Amino acid sequence: MILGGNEHQKQGDFTTAQIRELVKLLSNVTVCDPAAGSGAFEVGMLHVLHDVLDNLYHRPNAPKELPEWDDFEQKKSIIAQSLYGVEVKEWAVWINQLRLWLTLFIDMPDAYKESLTPLLPSLNFKVRQGDSLVQRIGNKLFPVQGHAHLSTAIKRKITELRKAKSDFFYNKSGSYNQLLEMENRIFRDIYPRPGALLRDAQLRLRLKLIFLIYSYKIASKLFDPPLCTNIASY
Repeated sequence: MILGGNEHQKQGDFTTAQIRELVKLLSNVTVCDPAAGSGAFEVGMLHVLHDVLDNLYHRPNAPKELPEWDDFEQKKSIIAQSLYGVEVKEWAVWINQLRLWLTLFIDMPDAYKESLTPLLPSLNFKVRQGDSLVQRIGNKLFPVQGHAHLSTAIKRKITELRKAKSDFFYNKSGSYNQLLEMENRIFRDIYPRPGALLRDAQLRLRLKLIFLIYSYKIASKLFDPPLCTNIASY
């Protein structure tokens, strides 16, 4: 599509304004893998975003105000701003984080060897262990798209938490345990009745026990006593 005879459009190129807008959008895009595994998708998206941004940064008509970043700093910024993952298995989370670190490490400039500050970011809050299939906590529904119905005060606390996590990512400040406590406080604000969760768990346990007892009574009428004894012990 050719707009208004613009020369860059005739050549299939982007205008300076378009490059500026694309860089802004790509720098703030959010990518989350809800079943992250060992991190293949996150690492792949890191390379894709880096390659596209690098191409835009080095076009002849790129905006002059774009920062001059090396590959290491640009990839670290992409991880900080865009990449997230959730995985049930703890060992897979560790491998996921390790792959992101290695991807950064191979692009680290030699001059950084003399640095006295931590070079690699903290990824504890980028790839988390959890079950992404859980959509309801207590009576609070978290939709697949959009946002949960949260109060302005809670949204403000979440914004503050995001800022604290960003500082933690860059090793600027913050304690991992303190950030976890901030998360827990927000969780209690969202769902202030944790006792109900415990009661739900106790109810599920009672139902399982009732089912086992019922199964034992049925089995005692159909099978030999040794088998019934095994069911009862289970």
